[in-house]
Amino acid sequence: MPDEDEEVVKAQLDRIEDDVKVIKELLTGNGDPSKGLIIRVDRLEQAEQRRVWAVRTSVGAAIGSMLALIIKLFIH
Repeated sequence: MPDEDEEVVKAQLDRIEDDVKVIKELLTGNGDPSKGLIIRVDRLEQAEQRRVWAVRTSVGAAIGSMLALIIKLFIH
């Protein structure tokens, strides 16, 4: 019985070890970092930061233009 239990535990540990290797390869890109999930998520975060900046800048420019138009209409 103890030998069977040890074999079952060893088989489970081997399977877990293989799963951990696969997860590590997916995260790091298996030698090609540009294919890893860590880099891809970082690129998505950077793209989101650029998008937020562009939207805020556009809204600010639109509000500034409207205020300039309103001021010009009241002055003249």
